[in-house]
Amino acid sequence: MFYYSGKTIKEIAEKLECSNGKVKVTLHRVRKLIKKNLEDGGYGYGK
Repeated sequence: MFYYSGKTIKEIAEKLECSNGKVKVTLHRVRKLIKKNLEDGGYGYGK
């Protein structure tokens, strides 16, 4: 929702009925996972 729909963290939290902190943590974890998957697939700095 953050990237695809352009919704704010506050809007996402309200829609999912959770805290802003939970949305932020989830976004951080997903970004980290995407980065790892890209690096494992041959994408990344210095490769």
